[in-house]
Amino acid sequence: MPPPDPEAVAAISAVFGAARRAAESPLGDEEARKELEAAVAEHPDGIEQVLALWRGQRDDYVKDRAFRLLSAVASGGPVEPMPVESAEQFERERELGQLPLREAFARLKELYPYLAGIEEDVIAGRVAVPPVKGGSGFEVPLGRTFGHADPLLRSDLALNVAIAYLDAIPEAPGSMVLDTPFFSAPRRKGVSTGMLLGRPTPPP
Repeated sequence: MPPPDPEAVAAISAVFGAARRAAESPLGDEEARKELEAAVAEHPDGIEQVLALWRGQRDDYVKDRAFRLLSAVASGGPVEPMPVESAEQFERERELGQLPLREAFARLKELYPYLAGIEEDVIAGRVAVPPVKGGSGFEVPLGRTFGHADPLLRSDLALNVAIAYLDAIPEAPGSMVLDTPFFSAPRRKGVSTGMLLGRPTPPP
């Protein structure tokens, strides 16, 4: 098998990143589409490949919006609305990602009070912060491998918001500012560990 073409890989990476940034932007769809169109203008060959990657993965707000924005850039047409069957869930994810991190975590605690205990452990220094070798230092029972009744708690977004907040507690060097919306700041990706640890049922 021949090695991948570095230019093709760079084009795909550039389009992928630009589309995700546009999807997380607070701009309306048409303004975000215009910004994305300018951002990917030098990488036309990467557009269809990224669309093909996302076509069957529109299972959260960011991926769905990125796909819709990039599809509009590719076709030259308007941005399609959210799928009706997913609109309520995706709107909840949008709101969570655009809240200041402190408020976003508070919203998750209202839905799942168990998170308050993890927060207390991090503040008290009973768990490892900052993480060692990329691990979180604490288990956060959120995400797609835990069987929460509320789909928001099963989302990757909820998991990553919680980890970003816990990282941002002052004892964690280099963490995000607590008043910064999750979508607007750099962060690391969490891994939902329910199946990995053999505990897909979240603690009550």
